[in-house]
Amino acid sequence: MIPEEWKNKSELVQELSALRRRVAEFERASHNLKQKGDLLSERQSTRANPRVAKLLTRTEMKVLCFILDGKSNKEIANLLHRSVRTVEVHRSHIMRKLGVDNLVELVKRAAAMGLVDLPIS
Repeated sequence: MIPEEWKNKSELVQELSALRRRVAEFERASHNLKQKGDLLSERQSTRANPRVAKLLTRTEMKVLCFILDGKSNKEIANLLHRSVRTVEVHRSHIMRKLGVDNLVELVKRAAAMGLVDLPIS
């Protein structure tokens, strides 16, 4: 008697491929995050207000970087291995700490802090 949850070889190969893609995405995101963290440290020491930067936790800084990259809450949750609700809470804390009410103001504040460069139109 074979349990229903057992899968055939092609299903397992598909799942393995999907898992490999997710691991590769995670590794790329981790690498990019490390680079951004290094860049962020440089920018904070030169242009950004260090008091504001100290307000944000390390996780909030990661979430902020992903937000500035245009990632959705769901994408951020997958990259950080957290629930969407947890990401929403981090996002709320970031916005409260930076004194903004919407995404446009958040991007403007991040630009003012030197965390992102806005194109000149």
